[in-house]
Amino acid sequence: LGVPAWEPREFGTGGWWWWRASRVIHDYMLNGESREIIGEFPFFSYLLADLHPHVLAMPYILLAAALALNLFVGGARGSFSLSRLRIPLNFPSFLFAAVALGSLGFMNTWDFPMAVALFAGAYVFSVPTTYFEKIKDFLKLSLTLGISGILLYLPFYLGFSSQAGGLLPNLIYVTRGAHLWVQFGQFFLPIFALLIFFYARQRNWRSLGKGLGAAAGITLILWLLMLLLTLLIAILPSLSSLNAQAATAPDLFLGSLGADNWSSLLREAFTRRLENPGGWVTLFLLLGLVIGLLIEEDRTGDKGLGIRDWGLGEDDEGVQEDGNDGVFGSHRFVLLLVLLGGLLVYALEFVFLRDQFGYRLNSVFKFYYQAWILWSIAASYALIVLVVELRRRWIWTFSAAAVAVLAMALVYPAYGIVERLGFIDDRENLTLDGAVYLEDHAPDELAAIEWLREAQPGVIVEAVAPGGGAYTDYARISEYSGLPAVIGWINHEAQWRGGYEEIGSRQQDVERLYTTRNWDEASEILDMYDIRYVVVGSRERATYPRLNQAKFDQFLTIVFQNGGVTVYEVPVVGEQ
Repeated sequence: LGVPAWEPREFGTGGWWWWRASRVIHDYMLNGESREIIGEFPFFSYLLADLHPHVLAMPYILLAAALALNLFVGGARGSFSLSRLRIPLNFPSFLFAAVALGSLGFMNTWDFPMAVALFAGAYVFSVPTTYFEKIKDFLKLSLTLGISGILLYLPFYLGFSSQAGGLLPNLIYVTRGAHLWVQFGQFFLPIFALLIFFYARQRNWRSLGKGLGAAAGITLILWLLMLLLTLLIAILPSLSSLNAQAATAPDLFLGSLGADNWSSLLREAFTRRLENPGGWVTLFLLLGLVIGLLIEEDRTGDKGLGIRDWGLGEDDEGVQEDGNDGVFGSHRFVLLLVLLGGLLVYALEFVFLRDQFGYRLNSVFKFYYQAWILWSIAASYALIVLVVELRRRWIWTFSAAAVAVLAMALVYPAYGIVERLGFIDDRENLTLDGAVYLEDHAPDELAAIEWLREAQPGVIVEAVAPGGGAYTDYARISEYSGLPAVIGWINHEAQWRGGYEEIGSRQQDVERLYTTRNWDEASEILDMYDIRYVVVGSRERATYPRLNQAKFDQFLTIVFQNGGVTVYEVPVVGEQ
Protein backbone atom coordinates (compact mmCIF):
# COMPACT_ATOMS: atom_id res chain seq x y z
CA LEU A 1 0.00 0.00 0.00
CA GLY A 2 2.99 2.29 0.38
CA VAL A 3 1.94 3.07 3.96
CA PRO A 4 4.95 3.28 6.29
CA ALA A 5 4.90 1.00 9.30
CA TRP A 6 4.40 2.62 12.67
CA GLU A 7 7.68 3.28 14.42
CA PRO A 8 7.94 4.16 18.12
CA ARG A 9 9.66 7.43 18.92
CA GLU A 10 11.65 8.37 21.96
CA PHE A 11 9.92 10.94 24.11
CA GLY A 12 11.63 14.28 24.06
CA THR A 13 10.71 17.82 24.99
CA GLY A 14 12.91 19.57 22.47
CA GLY A 15 11.70 21.70 19.60
CA TRP A 16 7.98 21.82 18.88
CA TRP A 17 7.16 18.43 20.35
CA TRP A 18 3.88 19.78 21.75
CA TRP A 19 2.68 20.66 18.23
CA ARG A 20 2.97 17.05 17.04
CA ALA A 21 0.24 16.04 19.48
CA SER A 22 -2.24 17.79 17.19
CA ARG A 23 -1.08 15.76 14.19
CA VAL A 24 -1.48 12.21 15.53
CA ILE A 25 -3.72 10.98 12.71
CA HIS A 26 -2.08 10.60 9.30
CA ASP A 27 -3.47 9.58 5.94
CA TYR A 28 -1.56 8.21 2.95
CA MET A 29 -2.34 8.41 -0.74
CA LEU A 30 -2.04 5.37 -3.00
CA ASN A 31 1.42 6.51 -4.09
CA GLY A 32 2.56 6.61 -0.45
CA GLU A 33 2.51 10.40 -0.15
CA SER A 34 1.61 11.57 3.35
CA ARG A 35 -1.48 13.67 4.01
CA GLU A 36 -1.42 15.81 7.14
CA ILE A 37 -4.56 15.62 9.26
CA ILE A 38 -5.39 18.13 11.97
CA GLY A 39 -6.45 16.46 15.20
CA GLU A 40 -6.48 19.33 17.66
CA PHE A 41 -8.04 19.08 21.12
CA PRO A 42 -9.01 21.71 23.70
CA PHE A 43 -5.84 21.76 25.81
CA PHE A 44 -3.73 22.12 22.69
CA SER A 45 -5.86 25.14 21.78
CA TYR A 46 -5.36 26.63 25.23
CA LEU A 47 -1.62 25.97 25.13
CA LEU A 48 -1.43 27.66 21.75
CA ALA A 49 -3.60 30.56 22.99
CA ASP A 50 -5.73 29.88 19.93
CA LEU A 51 -8.53 32.31 19.14
CA HIS A 52 -9.96 30.49 16.14
CA PRO A 53 -13.76 30.03 15.97
CA HIS A 54 -13.70 26.39 17.09
CA VAL A 55 -12.23 27.56 20.41
CA LEU A 56 -14.36 30.67 20.86
CA ALA A 57 -17.50 28.59 20.26
CA MET A 58 -16.79 26.07 23.04
CA PRO A 59 -18.85 27.86 25.76
CA TYR A 60 -21.75 28.09 23.34
CA ILE A 61 -21.56 24.36 22.58
CA LEU A 62 -21.73 23.69 26.31
CA LEU A 63 -24.69 26.09 26.50
CA ALA A 64 -26.36 24.10 23.71
CA ALA A 65 -25.76 20.89 25.66
CA ALA A 66 -27.23 22.49 28.79
CA LEU A 67 -30.32 23.60 26.86
CA ALA A 68 -30.68 20.09 25.45
CA LEU A 69 -30.43 18.63 28.95
CA ASN A 70 -33.02 21.11 30.20
CA LEU A 71 -35.37 20.04 27.41
CA PHE A 72 -34.62 16.39 28.17
CA VAL A 73 -35.71 16.63 31.82
CA GLY A 74 -38.88 18.57 31.01
CA GLY A 75 -37.70 22.13 31.60
CA ALA A 76 -39.27 23.37 28.36
CA ARG A 77 -42.56 21.52 28.64
CA GLY A 78 -45.45 22.89 26.65
CA SER A 79 -46.16 23.40 22.97
CA PHE A 80 -47.16 26.00 20.40
CA SER A 81 -48.21 26.01 16.77
CA LEU A 82 -46.04 27.31 13.97
CA SER A 83 -48.25 27.56 10.91
CA ARG A 84 -49.74 24.04 10.92
CA LEU A 85 -46.86 22.46 12.80
CA ARG A 86 -47.09 21.66 16.49
CA ILE A 87 -43.76 22.40 18.16
CA PRO A 88 -43.42 20.26 21.32
CA LEU A 89 -41.94 22.89 23.67
CA ASN A 90 -43.07 26.26 24.91
CA PHE A 91 -42.42 29.30 22.74
CA PRO A 92 -39.99 31.17 25.07
CA SER A 93 -37.80 28.06 25.30
CA PHE A 94 -37.92 27.56 21.53
CA LEU A 95 -37.02 31.19 20.89
CA PHE A 96 -34.13 31.14 23.36
CA ALA A 97 -32.84 27.90 21.83
CA ALA A 98 -33.03 29.41 18.35
CA VAL A 99 -31.05 32.46 19.51
CA ALA A 100 -28.45 30.45 21.43
CA LEU A 101 -27.95 27.69 18.86
CA GLY A 102 -28.24 30.10 15.94
CA SER A 103 -25.31 32.08 17.32
CA LEU A 104 -23.11 29.09 16.54
CA GLY A 105 -23.94 29.58 12.87
CA PHE A 106 -21.96 32.79 12.59
CA MET A 107 -19.41 31.95 15.28
CA ASN A 108 -18.38 28.52 13.95
CA THR A 109 -20.79 27.23 11.33
CA TRP A 110 -19.59 23.63 11.71
CA ASP A 111 -21.11 23.50 15.21
CA PHE A 112 -24.60 24.68 14.30
CA PRO A 113 -25.98 21.43 12.75
CA MET A 114 -24.46 19.36 15.56
CA ALA A 115 -26.05 21.55 18.25
CA VAL A 116 -29.44 21.40 16.53
CA ALA A 117 -29.18 17.61 16.26
CA LEU A 118 -28.30 17.34 19.96
CA PHE A 119 -31.25 19.52 20.96
CA ALA A 120 -33.74 17.66 18.76
CA GLY A 121 -32.31 14.31 19.84
CA ALA A 122 -32.74 15.25 23.48
CA TYR A 123 -36.44 15.74 22.87
CA VAL A 124 -37.11 12.54 20.93
CA PHE A 125 -35.28 10.42 23.51
CA SER A 126 -37.20 12.02 26.37
CA VAL A 127 -40.68 10.93 25.29
CA PRO A 128 -42.12 7.40 24.88
CA THR A 129 -43.07 7.19 21.20
CA THR A 130 -42.64 4.79 18.31
CA TYR A 131 -39.49 4.89 16.20
CA PHE A 132 -41.44 6.39 13.32
CA GLU A 133 -42.70 9.17 15.59
CA LYS A 134 -39.16 9.76 16.86
CA ILE A 135 -37.84 10.22 13.33
CA LYS A 136 -40.72 12.54 12.44
CA ASP A 137 -40.32 14.62 15.60
CA PHE A 138 -36.55 14.80 15.12
CA LEU A 139 -36.87 16.09 11.57
CA LYS A 140 -39.66 18.51 12.49
CA LEU A 141 -37.83 20.04 15.44
CA SER A 142 -34.45 20.09 13.65
CA LEU A 143 -35.81 21.86 10.59
CA THR A 144 -37.91 24.43 12.43
CA LEU A 145 -35.14 25.21 14.91
CA GLY A 146 -32.46 25.29 12.21
CA ILE A 147 -34.46 27.58 9.94
CA SER A 148 -35.36 29.85 12.87
CA GLY A 149 -31.70 30.03 13.89
CA ILE A 150 -30.78 31.12 10.37
CA LEU A 151 -33.57 33.70 10.08
CA LEU A 152 -32.62 35.31 13.40
CA TYR A 153 -29.13 35.92 12.03
CA LEU A 154 -30.15 36.57 8.43
CA PRO A 155 -27.97 39.72 7.99
CA PHE A 156 -24.91 37.55 8.57
CA TYR A 157 -25.96 34.93 6.01
CA LEU A 158 -26.73 37.55 3.35
CA GLY A 159 -23.01 38.26 3.07
CA PHE A 160 -21.76 34.83 4.11
CA SER A 161 -19.59 32.73 1.82
CA SER A 162 -18.19 29.32 2.68
CA GLN A 163 -15.50 27.07 1.29
CA ALA A 164 -17.72 24.03 1.92
CA GLY A 165 -18.81 22.44 -1.34
CA GLY A 166 -20.87 19.34 -0.58
CA LEU A 167 -19.88 15.76 0.22
CA LEU A 168 -17.02 13.75 -1.24
CA PRO A 169 -16.37 10.02 -0.79
CA ASN A 170 -13.56 8.94 1.52
CA LEU A 171 -12.41 5.79 -0.24
CA ILE A 172 -8.91 5.11 1.10
CA TYR A 173 -8.28 7.23 4.19
CA VAL A 174 -8.95 4.98 7.17
CA THR A 175 -8.20 6.04 10.74
CA ARG A 176 -5.98 3.40 12.26
CA GLY A 177 -6.92 2.02 15.66
CA ALA A 178 -3.72 3.16 17.37
CA HIS A 179 -4.30 6.72 16.19
CA LEU A 180 -7.96 6.74 17.23
CA TRP A 181 -7.15 5.42 20.70
CA VAL A 182 -4.34 7.93 21.18
CA GLN A 183 -6.81 10.66 20.25
CA PHE A 184 -9.76 9.46 22.35
CA GLY A 185 -8.48 6.67 24.60
CA GLN A 186 -9.03 8.59 27.82
CA PHE A 187 -12.73 8.70 26.93
CA PHE A 188 -13.06 5.23 25.46
CA LEU A 189 -12.03 3.47 28.68
CA PRO A 190 -14.79 4.89 30.94
CA ILE A 191 -17.40 4.99 28.16
CA PHE A 192 -16.89 1.38 27.07
CA ALA A 193 -16.72 0.31 30.71
CA LEU A 194 -20.04 2.04 31.41
CA LEU A 195 -21.72 0.47 28.38
CA ILE A 196 -20.50 -3.02 29.31
CA PHE A 197 -21.60 -2.40 32.90
CA PHE A 198 -25.11 -1.55 31.71
CA TYR A 199 -25.32 -4.77 29.69
CA ALA A 200 -23.97 -6.83 32.58
CA ARG A 201 -26.67 -5.42 34.87
CA GLN A 202 -29.62 -5.88 32.54
CA ARG A 203 -28.47 -9.27 31.15
CA ASN A 204 -30.47 -8.78 27.96
CA TRP A 205 -28.11 -9.66 25.14
CA ARG A 206 -30.90 -9.53 22.58
CA SER A 207 -30.78 -5.73 22.70
CA LEU A 208 -27.03 -5.92 22.00
CA GLY A 209 -27.77 -7.92 18.88
CA LYS A 210 -30.29 -5.30 17.78
CA GLY A 211 -27.78 -2.55 18.46
CA LEU A 212 -25.06 -4.25 16.43
CA GLY A 213 -27.61 -4.83 13.68
CA ALA A 214 -28.44 -1.12 13.67
CA ALA A 215 -24.71 -0.28 13.56
CA ALA A 216 -24.37 -2.65 10.60
CA GLY A 217 -27.25 -0.82 8.92
CA ILE A 218 -25.54 2.54 9.48
CA THR A 219 -22.32 1.09 8.06
CA LEU A 220 -24.14 -0.19 4.98
CA ILE A 221 -25.78 3.20 4.41
CA LEU A 222 -22.40 4.95 4.68
CA TRP A 223 -20.80 2.43 2.30
CA LEU A 224 -23.58 2.93 -0.24
CA LEU A 225 -23.35 6.71 0.10
CA MET A 226 -19.59 6.57 -0.45
CA LEU A 227 -19.94 4.37 -3.53
CA LEU A 228 -22.81 6.46 -4.91
CA LEU A 229 -20.73 9.64 -4.63
CA THR A 230 -17.86 7.83 -6.35
CA LEU A 231 -20.18 6.78 -9.18
CA LEU A 232 -21.42 10.35 -9.60
CA ILE A 233 -17.84 11.59 -9.95
CA ALA A 234 -17.06 8.85 -12.49
CA ILE A 235 -20.00 9.78 -14.74
CA LEU A 236 -19.48 13.54 -14.56
CA PRO A 237 -17.89 13.69 -18.06
CA SER A 238 -21.30 12.80 -19.49
CA LEU A 239 -22.51 16.14 -18.11
CA SER A 240 -19.73 18.17 -19.74
CA SER A 241 -22.29 19.82 -22.02
CA LEU A 242 -23.74 21.48 -18.92
CA ASN A 243 -20.44 22.27 -17.23
CA ALA A 244 -17.06 22.24 -18.97
CA GLN A 245 -15.24 21.41 -15.72
CA ALA A 246 -17.19 18.16 -15.38
CA ALA A 247 -15.06 16.53 -18.08
CA THR A 248 -11.88 16.73 -15.97
CA ALA A 249 -13.44 15.97 -12.57
CA PRO A 250 -12.70 12.20 -12.55
CA ASP A 251 -9.03 12.70 -13.45
CA LEU A 252 -8.67 15.40 -10.80
CA PHE A 253 -10.26 13.15 -8.20
CA LEU A 254 -8.05 10.17 -9.06
CA GLY A 255 -4.97 12.38 -9.08
CA SER A 256 -5.80 13.80 -5.65
CA LEU A 257 -5.64 10.26 -4.25
CA GLY A 258 -2.53 9.19 -6.16
CA ALA A 259 -4.57 6.62 -8.11
CA ASP A 260 -4.13 5.60 -11.74
CA ASN A 261 -7.56 4.10 -12.35
CA TRP A 262 -10.91 3.37 -10.73
CA SER A 263 -10.36 -0.37 -10.26
CA SER A 264 -7.21 0.09 -8.18
CA LEU A 265 -8.91 2.80 -6.15
CA LEU A 266 -11.97 0.68 -5.34
CA ARG A 267 -9.79 -2.31 -4.54
CA GLU A 268 -7.83 -0.25 -2.04
CA ALA A 269 -11.07 1.03 -0.49
CA PHE A 270 -11.79 -2.52 0.65
CA THR A 271 -8.22 -3.64 1.27
CA ARG A 272 -7.25 -0.78 3.56
CA ARG A 273 -10.31 -1.28 5.73
CA LEU A 274 -9.55 -4.97 6.07
CA GLU A 275 -5.88 -4.41 6.85
CA ASN A 276 -6.51 -1.53 9.28
CA PRO A 277 -9.73 -2.48 11.12
CA GLY A 278 -8.89 -1.08 14.56
CA GLY A 279 -10.45 2.35 14.09
CA TRP A 280 -13.69 1.49 12.35
CA VAL A 281 -14.27 -1.64 14.46
CA THR A 282 -13.92 0.46 17.63
CA LEU A 283 -16.50 2.92 16.36
CA PHE A 284 -18.78 0.15 15.08
CA LEU A 285 -18.81 -1.51 18.52
CA LEU A 286 -19.36 1.84 20.23
CA LEU A 287 -22.41 2.59 18.09
CA GLY A 288 -23.76 -0.94 18.46
CA LEU A 289 -23.47 -0.90 22.25
CA VAL A 290 -25.09 2.53 22.58
CA ILE A 291 -27.95 1.88 20.17
CA GLY A 292 -28.68 -1.45 21.85
CA LEU A 293 -29.05 0.27 25.21
CA LEU A 294 -31.29 2.95 23.75
CA ILE A 295 -33.46 0.23 22.21
CA GLU A 296 -33.64 -1.55 25.56
CA GLU A 297 -34.57 1.66 27.35
CA ASP A 298 -37.43 2.21 24.93
CA ARG A 299 -38.79 -1.11 26.18
CA THR A 300 -38.00 -0.88 29.91
CA GLY A 301 -36.81 2.65 30.67
CA ASP A 302 -33.76 3.47 32.78
CA LYS A 303 -34.96 0.89 35.29
CA GLY A 304 -33.98 -1.71 32.70
CA LEU A 305 -30.35 -0.69 33.23
CA GLY A 306 -30.57 -1.80 36.82
CA ILE A 307 -29.09 1.34 38.37
CA ARG A 308 -30.36 4.54 39.87
CA ASP A 309 -31.37 7.46 37.67
CA TRP A 310 -29.18 9.92 39.61
CA GLY A 311 -32.13 12.18 40.28
CA LEU A 312 -32.44 14.23 37.10
CA GLY A 313 -35.93 15.63 37.15
CA GLU A 314 -37.13 13.36 39.97
CA ASP A 315 -38.93 14.12 43.17
CA ASP A 316 -38.17 12.48 46.51
CA GLU A 317 -40.10 9.35 45.53
CA GLY A 318 -37.93 8.71 42.49
CA VAL A 319 -40.72 9.70 40.10
CA GLN A 320 -40.23 12.11 37.23
CA GLU A 321 -41.92 15.43 37.83
CA ASP A 322 -43.57 15.21 34.42
CA GLY A 323 -45.23 11.94 35.29
CA ASN A 324 -43.01 9.57 33.32
CA ASP A 325 -42.23 7.47 36.42
CA GLY A 326 -38.48 7.80 36.19
CA VAL A 327 -38.34 6.10 32.82
CA PHE A 328 -36.37 8.81 31.01
CA GLY A 329 -33.41 9.93 33.08
CA SER A 330 -29.83 11.04 32.93
CA HIS A 331 -28.37 7.83 31.53
CA ARG A 332 -30.25 8.16 28.28
CA PHE A 333 -29.00 11.72 27.77
CA VAL A 334 -25.40 10.56 28.25
CA LEU A 335 -26.00 7.75 25.76
CA LEU A 336 -27.21 10.41 23.32
CA LEU A 337 -23.93 12.32 23.74
CA VAL A 338 -21.96 9.15 23.05
CA LEU A 339 -24.13 8.30 20.03
CA LEU A 340 -23.83 11.73 18.44
CA GLY A 341 -20.07 11.83 18.94
CA GLY A 342 -19.75 8.34 17.49
CA LEU A 343 -21.77 9.21 14.40
CA LEU A 344 -19.64 12.32 13.79
CA VAL A 345 -16.39 10.35 13.90
CA TYR A 346 -17.66 7.21 12.13
CA ALA A 347 -19.11 9.14 9.18
CA LEU A 348 -15.64 10.48 8.34
CA GLU A 349 -14.47 6.95 7.61
CA PHE A 350 -16.67 7.08 4.49
CA VAL A 351 -17.41 10.70 3.53
CA PHE A 352 -16.13 14.20 4.23
CA LEU A 353 -17.02 17.79 3.43
CA ARG A 354 -15.40 19.17 0.30
CA ASP A 355 -13.34 22.31 0.82
CA GLN A 356 -10.17 23.95 -0.47
CA PHE A 357 -7.96 21.24 0.98
CA GLY A 358 -9.55 18.54 -1.16
CA TYR A 359 -9.32 15.79 1.45
CA ARG A 360 -10.62 15.18 4.97
CA LEU A 361 -8.10 17.35 6.88
CA ASN A 362 -10.61 19.99 7.94
CA SER A 363 -13.54 17.61 8.43
CA VAL A 364 -11.54 15.47 10.86
CA PHE A 365 -10.36 18.60 12.63
CA LYS A 366 -13.81 20.04 13.23
CA PHE A 367 -15.84 16.86 13.82
CA TYR A 368 -13.25 15.25 16.08
CA TYR A 369 -13.17 18.46 18.11
CA GLN A 370 -16.94 18.28 18.52
CA ALA A 371 -16.76 14.61 19.47
CA TRP A 372 -14.04 15.44 22.01
CA ILE A 373 -16.40 17.84 23.80
CA LEU A 374 -19.37 15.46 23.73
CA TRP A 375 -17.35 12.44 24.84
CA SER A 376 -15.57 14.38 27.58
CA ILE A 377 -18.93 15.06 29.24
CA ALA A 378 -20.04 11.44 28.82
CA ALA A 379 -16.73 10.04 30.10
CA SER A 380 -16.82 12.25 33.19
CA TYR A 381 -20.31 11.03 33.95
CA ALA A 382 -19.25 7.42 33.35
CA LEU A 383 -16.39 7.70 35.84
CA ILE A 384 -18.71 8.87 38.62
CA VAL A 385 -21.38 6.25 37.91
CA LEU A 386 -18.89 3.39 37.84
CA VAL A 387 -17.05 4.46 40.99
CA VAL A 388 -20.36 4.55 42.87
CA GLU A 389 -22.11 1.54 41.30
CA LEU A 390 -19.38 -1.05 40.76
CA ARG A 391 -19.08 -3.85 43.26
CA ARG A 392 -16.05 -4.00 45.49
CA ARG A 393 -14.22 -6.68 43.52
CA TRP A 394 -14.37 -4.55 40.37
CA ILE A 395 -14.00 -1.05 41.78
CA TRP A 396 -10.28 -1.35 42.48
CA THR A 397 -9.54 -2.77 39.04
CA PHE A 398 -11.48 -0.04 37.28
CA SER A 399 -10.10 2.71 39.51
CA ALA A 400 -6.53 1.60 38.88
CA ALA A 401 -7.11 1.53 35.12
CA ALA A 402 -8.84 4.92 35.18
CA VAL A 403 -6.05 6.50 37.23
CA ALA A 404 -3.43 5.06 34.87
CA VAL A 405 -5.22 6.39 31.78
CA LEU A 406 -5.78 9.82 33.34
CA ALA A 407 -2.14 9.97 34.41
CA MET A 408 -1.05 9.27 30.83
CA ALA A 409 -3.49 11.87 29.52
CA LEU A 410 -2.13 14.48 31.95
CA VAL A 411 1.47 14.06 30.77
CA TYR A 412 0.84 16.41 27.86
CA PRO A 413 -0.71 19.25 29.91
CA ALA A 414 2.01 18.99 32.55
CA TYR A 415 4.92 19.07 30.11
CA GLY A 416 3.12 21.55 27.87
CA ILE A 417 2.75 24.15 30.61
CA VAL A 418 6.40 23.76 31.59
CA GLU A 419 7.43 24.08 27.94
CA ARG A 420 5.42 27.24 27.36
CA LEU A 421 6.63 28.88 30.53
CA GLY A 422 10.16 28.00 29.51
CA PHE A 423 9.88 30.43 26.59
CA ILE A 424 9.30 33.32 28.97
CA ASP A 425 12.41 35.09 30.20
CA ASP A 426 10.68 37.64 32.41
CA ARG A 427 8.41 35.56 34.64
CA GLU A 428 7.78 38.37 37.09
CA ASN A 429 5.87 40.47 34.55
CA LEU A 430 3.58 37.94 32.87
CA THR A 431 1.04 39.42 30.48
CA LEU A 432 -1.60 38.42 27.96
CA ASP A 433 -0.49 41.24 25.63
CA GLY A 434 0.94 39.50 22.58
CA ALA A 435 2.54 42.72 21.32
CA VAL A 436 4.97 43.06 24.22
CA TYR A 437 7.71 41.14 22.41
CA LEU A 438 7.77 43.91 19.77
CA GLU A 439 9.28 46.24 22.37
CA ASP A 440 12.57 44.36 22.02
CA HIS A 441 12.33 42.91 18.51
CA ALA A 442 10.63 45.69 16.48
CA PRO A 443 10.30 48.90 18.54
CA ASP A 444 9.92 51.13 15.46
CA GLU A 445 7.05 49.01 14.19
CA LEU A 446 5.41 48.96 17.62
CA ALA A 447 5.52 52.75 17.73
CA ALA A 448 3.76 52.86 14.33
CA ILE A 449 1.14 50.40 15.58
CA GLU A 450 0.45 52.52 18.66
CA TRP A 451 0.13 55.65 16.51
CA LEU A 452 -2.32 53.93 14.16
CA ARG A 453 -4.44 52.78 17.11
CA GLU A 454 -5.08 56.42 17.99
CA ALA A 455 -5.42 57.67 14.41
CA GLN A 456 -8.61 58.15 12.45
CA PRO A 457 -9.89 54.78 11.16
CA GLY A 458 -9.13 53.73 7.62
CA VAL A 459 -7.76 50.97 5.41
CA ILE A 460 -4.01 50.38 5.54
CA VAL A 461 -1.73 48.70 3.04
CA GLU A 462 1.40 46.78 3.98
CA ALA A 463 3.56 44.16 2.30
CA VAL A 464 2.04 40.84 1.24
CA ALA A 465 4.18 37.72 1.41
CA PRO A 466 4.87 36.08 -1.97
CA GLY A 467 3.87 32.67 -0.58
CA GLY A 468 0.79 33.88 1.28
CA GLY A 469 2.38 34.77 4.61
CA ALA A 470 0.72 32.21 6.87
CA TYR A 471 2.27 32.02 10.34
CA THR A 472 4.73 34.83 9.63
CA ASP A 473 5.02 38.45 10.74
CA TYR A 474 3.27 39.67 7.59
CA ALA A 475 0.04 41.63 8.17
CA ARG A 476 1.26 42.29 11.71
CA ILE A 477 0.60 46.03 11.66
CA SER A 478 -3.02 45.52 10.62
CA GLU A 479 -3.43 42.78 13.22
CA TYR A 480 -2.14 44.79 16.18
CA SER A 481 -3.54 48.18 15.18
CA GLY A 482 -7.01 46.80 14.49
CA LEU A 483 -7.24 48.60 11.14
CA PRO A 484 -8.37 46.64 8.06
CA ALA A 485 -5.74 45.84 5.44
CA VAL A 486 -6.12 45.40 1.70
CA ILE A 487 -5.07 41.76 2.11
CA GLY A 488 -3.65 39.65 4.93
CA TRP A 489 -2.50 36.01 4.93
CA ILE A 490 -3.78 34.92 1.55
CA ASN A 491 -4.49 31.25 2.23
CA HIS A 492 -6.31 32.08 5.47
CA GLU A 493 -8.26 34.85 3.76
CA ALA A 494 -9.37 32.34 1.13
CA GLN A 495 -10.55 29.91 3.81
CA TRP A 496 -12.56 32.44 5.77
CA ARG A 497 -14.03 34.07 2.66
CA GLY A 498 -14.99 30.85 0.92
CA GLY A 499 -12.58 31.10 -2.00
CA TYR A 500 -10.33 33.45 -3.94
CA GLU A 501 -13.02 35.42 -5.77
CA GLU A 502 -13.04 38.33 -3.33
CA ILE A 503 -9.25 38.28 -3.03
CA GLY A 504 -8.96 38.72 -6.78
CA SER A 505 -5.82 40.61 -7.82
CA ARG A 506 -5.16 42.24 -4.45
CA GLN A 507 -1.71 40.70 -4.00
CA GLN A 508 -0.58 41.85 -7.44
CA ASP A 509 -2.16 45.28 -6.95
CA VAL A 510 -0.32 45.82 -3.65
CA GLU A 511 2.97 44.92 -5.33
CA ARG A 512 2.23 47.37 -8.17
CA LEU A 513 1.39 50.09 -5.65
CA TYR A 514 4.76 49.78 -3.96
CA THR A 515 6.91 49.32 -7.08
CA THR A 516 5.35 51.50 -9.78
CA ARG A 517 6.94 54.82 -10.70
CA ASN A 518 3.71 56.05 -12.27
CA TRP A 519 1.70 58.08 -9.76
CA ASP A 520 -1.51 57.81 -11.78
CA GLU A 521 -1.28 54.01 -11.55
CA ALA A 522 -0.58 54.18 -7.81
CA SER A 523 -3.42 56.65 -7.26
CA GLU A 524 -5.84 54.37 -9.07
CA ILE A 525 -4.95 51.50 -6.71
CA LEU A 526 -5.32 53.74 -3.66
CA ASP A 527 -8.81 54.74 -4.82
CA MET A 528 -9.77 51.18 -5.77
CA TYR A 529 -9.28 49.87 -2.22
CA ASP A 530 -10.09 53.11 -0.39
CA ILE A 531 -6.63 53.09 1.20
CA ARG A 532 -5.94 55.74 3.83
CA TYR A 533 -2.55 54.71 5.26
CA VAL A 534 0.48 53.37 3.40
CA VAL A 535 3.12 51.65 5.52
CA VAL A 536 6.76 51.51 4.40
CA GLY A 537 9.18 49.63 6.64
CA SER A 538 11.86 46.97 6.55
CA ARG A 539 9.34 44.27 5.59
CA GLU A 540 8.14 46.24 2.57
CA ARG A 541 11.72 46.93 1.44
CA ALA A 542 12.67 43.26 1.79
CA THR A 543 9.53 42.03 0.00
CA TYR A 544 9.72 44.54 -2.87
CA PRO A 545 13.38 45.18 -3.84
CA ARG A 546 12.14 47.55 -6.58
CA LEU A 547 10.07 49.58 -4.11
CA ASN A 548 9.65 53.20 -5.20
CA GLN A 549 9.15 55.34 -2.11
CA ALA A 550 9.78 58.67 -3.81
CA LYS A 551 6.23 58.90 -5.18
CA PHE A 552 4.78 58.58 -1.68
CA ASP A 553 7.13 61.31 -0.43
CA GLN A 554 5.99 63.57 -3.26
CA PHE A 555 2.23 63.04 -3.28
CA LEU A 556 1.28 61.81 0.22
CA THR A 557 1.65 63.22 3.72
CA ILE A 558 4.04 61.68 6.22
CA VAL A 559 2.00 61.36 9.42
CA PHE A 560 4.36 59.08 11.33
CA GLN A 561 8.07 58.33 11.09
CA ASN A 562 10.27 56.48 13.53
CA GLY A 563 13.51 54.76 12.62
CA GLY A 564 12.94 52.71 9.49
CA VAL A 565 9.12 52.84 9.56
CA THR A 566 7.12 55.52 7.78
CA VAL A 567 3.34 55.87 7.61
CA TYR A 568 1.86 57.98 4.80
CA GLU A 569 -1.71 59.28 4.79
CA VAL A 570 -3.79 59.63 1.65
CA PRO A 571 -5.64 62.98 1.71
CA VAL A 572 -9.30 62.47 2.58
CA VAL A 573 -11.75 64.80 0.88
CA GLY A 574 -13.77 66.80 3.41
CA GLU A 575 -11.37 66.34 6.35
CA GLN A 576 -9.17 69.09 7.63
